[in-house]
Order: sequence, then C-alpha cells, then structure tokens
Amino acid sequence: MEIMDISPYGLLGILGFISGFIYLFFVCKNREFQDLIYVYTWAGIGAMLGAKVLYVIVDYKRINYFLISEGVSFENIISILNGGFVFYGGLAGALIATIFSCQYLQLNINKVVALITPAMPLAHTFGRIGCAIVGCCYGIETETYGVIYENSPYAPLHTKLFPVQLIEALGNFVIFLILIILVSKKKYRNKVLITYLYMYSIFRFFLEFLRGDIDRGFLWILSTSQWISIIIFVIITLHIIFSKNNSKNGDELNG
Repeated sequence: MEIMDISPYGLLGILGFISGFIYLFFVCKNREFQDLIYVYTWAGIGAMLGAKVLYVIVDYKRINYFLISEGVSFENIISILNGGFVFYGGLAGALIATIFSCQYLQLNINKVVALITPAMPLAHTFGRIGCAIVGCCYGIETETYGVIYENSPYAPLHTKLFPVQLIEALGNFVIFLILIILVSKKKYRNKVLITYLYMYSIFRFFLEFLRGDIDRGFLWILSTSQWISIIIFVIITLHIIFSKNNSKNGDELNG
C-alpha cells in the first residue's frame, strides 16, 4: 500500500488549517465552536477555490501558452490545478464562504467574522513557511544575507535570495497576536476584520518590492497584489473617515 507523498508546502498548509481549529477551540464556547467549525471548514474550501481562481486569472497568459504548446489534456489540466495560489483570491473566497455559511446557519455574521478572522493570518503564517521551504514566492537576489536553494523547482538555484517568505510569516503571526487582543475585548470585535485588512494590505504592498518571482501578474510597475492592497487600503480609509464623520454628526445632533 503506497503512502501519499505530501509536499512540505502541502503539509504546512494542513498544519495552518489545523492551527485555526485549535485557535477557535480556545476562544469559543462549546456551542459556538460547533457552529464555527462548520463555517471555518467552508471558509477553508472557499479560500482554496478563490486562491486558485485568481491565480488562473493572473497567470492566464502563461497557462494559455502552456495549453497551446502542450495540448489540452486531463494531465495538463491537473498540472495547472496543482499550480500556484494567490492569497487575495483566497481571502475573498474565505469571506464569501463565511458570509453564506452564516446566512445558512442563521448566525450573527459580524460576531462570526470577528472570531474567525485571526485564524486567517495564523494559517497564512504556516503557508508562508511552506513557501520558504520549497522555494516558491521567493525574494529578490541579495549579495549579503539570504537563503540559498540547492534543489527547488521554483527558486533560482545557488543564489542568495532575500527570505521574504519568512518575513511575511513573521508579520502574519504578529498580526494574529494583535487580532487576538482585539477579539478578547468585546467592544473592539467589530474592528477585527478592518484592522486585519488594513495592516496586511500595507504590509503586503511594501513586501512585494522584496519579491523576486515574476509569475505574480503586473500592471505597469506594480504587481497584482499591490494594486489589490491599494484598493483595500483606500476603501478602508474612506470607511474610517465616513464613520468618524457620521459619528461626529450624530453627536452634534444629540447635543
């Protein structure tokens, strides 16, 4: 009987997903835990689908060239499906799946989103460690400190590369700890998702300048993820401004 060969990236992805279960176990009550595990599982499925869809959209030219040159076959389709993932697509897929799951179970969407959100950067932390191990999403070349891959199907070999994956893993874990603090204080729970998106969009925008892989999709001088980061940052900033203005107007009317 053959044992399925799981890549380090796949193994770390599984550990990341499990870490989310463990986090939810400690922050939720028994009844909440049962409901949130259902939502979290569907969020994980949505994340995988969303990440793959955005990957195909971003890398469609290379995928199209591959299918034209190699031919459309079951094996080649599977090869594409086994290819990369784009995080922001996964984030969108996870949020959409969470919203629909909450509606189906008639759960409080705001509360569920607040509790589940910290699991995202936690799982992402493990995913980026997996990237660092296999060499995908690698950093720019450096002449000083860096990691050297001797056997990677993704990264340039025998070249010092900036460990951008590990930096992102550390950043995600710090964001996770900050969100845990917000979740522990009920009056801040409605700000958990916005805080996460705000911090990560800024972090990811600057981190992209340290990436060396070119299969990310570019528009002018910025990558796809940088444009998405800008859009998220602008939307949240406008939301904060309008919320403050509405709150100020409401106080004036009450006064």
